[in-house]
Order: sequence, then structure tokens, then C-alpha cells
Amino acid sequence: MEEKRRNDLAADRAEKYAPRPTGGAVMAGATGAGLLLAADAVIGGFYGWRLRDHLLLLAILMGCGFLLGLFVFLRLNRLNRRARHAERRQIDLDAQNDRSAS
Repeated sequence: MEEKRRNDLAADRAEKYAPRPTGGAVMAGATGAGLLLAADAVIGGFYGWRLRDHLLLLAILMGCGFLLGLFVFLRLNRLNRRARHAERRQIDLDAQNDRSAS
């Protein structure tokens, strides 16, 4: 039980400065692709480009947007994981210092 309590405490502390990303990796990738598609539509509308005339470019942009969203999600997830591990080490160190001081 002590392990679970320490892990939960570490997760709560880490959440304050390195929040865990919500959703999933595929959803983050789809969001990145959608945002890049929307940006392409706005820019294309401004310059008078039709999206259907540039399907290969559009597919490449959507693939890049998907990869960018996936990269951001994985990076945020890694930062949260590192923060949780750092907090857990600090909790263990504090507990060890409390035991040695007693």
C-alpha cells in the first residue's frame, strides 16, 4: 500500500509542472493533421489555390501534421514520466532521511 501511495503522490506532484497529455497518440496525430489541413485551406483560400488540384502536396502535409502531433504527444508523455520518476526519487530520499534522522 505504501508503494501505491508514494506513486500517487509522485504523480500528483509531477502533474503540477508536467501535466500528462490527455487523449491518445493517434488522436494527437489526427489533431495535428487536421490543424495543418485547416491552415492549408486558409492559406489556399487566400491565394486562390484549390485543394483538389494539389492532392499529393495535401497528403504530404497531412502526414507531416500527423507526425508532428504524434511527436508532441510523445514528448509531453516523456516529460511527465520523467517528472514522476524524479518526484518518486525525491519522496524516497525524503523518507530515507526521515528514517535516518529518527
